[in-house]
Amino acid sequence: MKTLRLSALLLLLMAACGKSDPGTDPDPKPGPGDQTVRVTGVSFDRENCTLTAGLLGFALPCTVKPANATDPSVTWSSSVPGVATVDPSGHITPLSKGKTIVTAKTTDGGFTASCEVTVDANAYVWDGESYTQPKVMNATAKTLSIEYASDLAWLAAAVNGTHGVAQNDFAGWTLNILTAIDLNNKPWEPIGSAKTSNNVFRGTITSGGSISNLNVPVGYYSAGLFGKVENATLRNIWIISGSVSSDANLAAGICADAVNSTFEKCVNRASVTHTKLGTQHAAGICGRLLGGLILQCCNTGTISGQNYAAGICGGMVGVTKACLNTGSVSAVQFAGGIACYVETGCELVACVNQGTVSSQGRAGGLCCDLGGGTITASCNIGEITGGTGQPCGGICALNDAGHIEASYYIEKKPSDTHVGQTKNKGTTNIVWYFSEDHWPSVSQHSQWGTGYGEGDNKYWSWLGGWNGGGEGIVYPRLYGIYP
Repeated sequence: MKTLRLSALLLLLMAACGKSDPGTDPDPKPGPGDQTVRVTGVSFDRENCTLTAGLLGFALPCTVKPANATDPSVTWSSSVPGVATVDPSGHITPLSKGKTIVTAKTTDGGFTASCEVTVDANAYVWDGESYTQPKVMNATAKTLSIEYASDLAWLAAAVNGTHGVAQNDFAGWTLNILTAIDLNNKPWEPIGSAKTSNNVFRGTITSGGSISNLNVPVGYYSAGLFGKVENATLRNIWIISGSVSSDANLAAGICADAVNSTFEKCVNRASVTHTKLGTQHAAGICGRLLGGLILQCCNTGTISGQNYAAGICGGMVGVTKACLNTGSVSAVQFAGGIACYVETGCELVACVNQGTVSSQGRAGGLCCDLGGGTITASCNIGEITGGTGQPCGGICALNDAGHIEASYYIEKKPSDTHVGQTKNKGTTNIVWYFSEDHWPSVSQHSQWGTGYGEGDNKYWSWLGGWNGGGEGIVYPRLYGIYP
């Protein structure tokens, strides 16, 4: 009884002094001789979380107890860094499909808290092995919408008849690519490998989305996002980044080989490289066009070939109109800023080359060899360099029975190799270098008309002007999608 009275008296005295039981104080204070507040624990606000590879990460909330601990620092770690990493502030970056344990460990006391992180595959990033039939597909109406990376891979497998997918050339179908797809630098088999006459794409793509990290390795006869197309239409396809390599026949960013087909408002930023002497065309948009139209397309990628190289189209039997090349073009034998070879009856109209064009053989600002076709209302403002003693020109290197009209190029110094060295067997009418006295106008040719990019005579947004020369010069600019 006496002991109980003393205990009660002690508690009353502590309460009167404003003190609580040290063992239950949620915010312990240092004693008179100790200024350190020790850590008693650490926790997360969750035990698990799910993220998507390649997308934004997540900062995991971490609470160190007590709030006034002298040293609240923690060390972060991930058990499987290949799945997700975590930085010193606790921000988790999801990298690839899988699971990992993220742990925070206190410096003071070594207390730990853990969270299981599940990383799902990013449906827009290709894993190199998934071929999934698109969810929005109507075989009766012949319509197909491509949303995910595995959908696009399935399209390639279907056209090529590979990976267990039934072969389909999609003739009469209308397809849309709805999203930005990352091919993740995985080896890509071109859509339309042309291994047989059936492995050719014959459909229409009206909305192309964007494709990044394209990787077409050496080994395909027709190398590109598309290998071979026939009676096809490809619109609004943008290749944002990547590379195409070939040691065989044809190579291009968008499509290697096209027959009676149309390319409209397509953009290539991937590099295209031929690696073997004796191979054929390398180009940004189409390696070889055998009938059809290339309209309002743009290449900014670096194009390098052995035999033939061009910014837009290598061998051209058709029409190329209102196209722009800003990428560098180089070849061992023949190089052209827009096209390499323009056949009889073919047209190159309202086109601009701004990229450097170089060759150990012949080189031309707009095309290398004009084999009977026509160049109209176009201009070159890129640097042109040809081989010693080889034909080389600001518009074309060799005009073999073709016709050039109302077209312009930058005046070069007499020492520059391409001045006056075009080998000309054809005809020309109003072909000038840009100067105060010589500038494009609609009075010279209707194809120099300005407008909003729809229809003939409306492809130029403005024609620029001499403006005193030097830095004041503003060259003609096409209207449209050009990056």
